[in-house]
Amino acid sequence: MKNYQFLYILCFCLVSLSYGCEKAELQKSIPNDTVQIDPRGNCIDCPGMDECCCIIEWTGGDPGYFSICGTSDGDAATCEIDPSPCENDIDGLQHSMFFLGPNDLTHNFCMNENAAFQIYRFASPSGATSVRFHCRRNQFNPSWTTETFNEEDRSSYDVDGSCILEGPCGG
Repeated sequence: MKNYQFLYILCFCLVSLSYGCEKAELQKSIPNDTVQIDPRGNCIDCPGMDECCCIIEWTGGDPGYFSICGTSDGDAATCEIDPSPCENDIDGLQHSMFFLGPNDLTHNFCMNENAAFQIYRFASPSGATSVRFHCRRNQFNPSWTTETFNEEDRSSYDVDGSCILEGPCGG
């Protein structure tokens, strides 16, 4: 009986040892060359090499409707602010209308590097809406720009080659 127990334990140890070595060999052989590093954060919404991943976020006040002119990913309506109050031209696509408020806190958009955009708040509903925005989405501790928009307010900003906002443009 002791011989059978000894053989059983010996077989179990050999099988375990064989499986452990096989598993270690498999783990070693998997290549890790598919990892892509994105210097601007994890932003698959703006896949272009020279695009910045931007976000605008409602922070308080009255909810409101907004549009953004000059983006690289708008809803296919082209827009242009001529003359541009910024160093760079405001020329591109438009996010025609989106709502920011307690139930719709954020809106994402894409910008080309070294470009400019303008945020516009519609007149209705009336009131003042506080927002913050930046173009380095998914970065740790980005530098936010904060602004309060009343009815029909506009504000324009440059985006530099590192996706950092400069402005507001034109005073």
